[in-house]
Amino acid sequence: MSDTLPADTLRADLLHALEFAQCANLGYETPEQMLDAYDAARAAECSAPLDRAALRQQIARALVRYDWNAGLSGRDTPSAHHYGEADAVMAVLMADEAETEGGR
Repeated sequence: MSDTLPADTLRADLLHALEFAQCANLGYETPEQMLDAYDAARAAECSAPLDRAALRQQIARALVRYDWNAGLSGRDTPSAHHYGEADAVMAVLMADEAETEGGR
């Protein structure tokens, strides 16, 4: 079996795999309705804007926890140094994101 299937084939396989009775138990009239609901939820999730400030904060806090000296101190409040490292990570992530979007 191929690792990557065309979307139409994958959708057809998923519809075949979904049990009608289980769909009804979950409040969907048909497997198609359940899969459409999933598609809509996934599309909304994928199009949500990235909260860069929150991501930067999470990266900086992770770096503090990883930093051996900071870890020994018991603190997890990022310093200017950790925010600088977080900014470097963010620059790479944003470059990768721009490259990915440019290839679409």
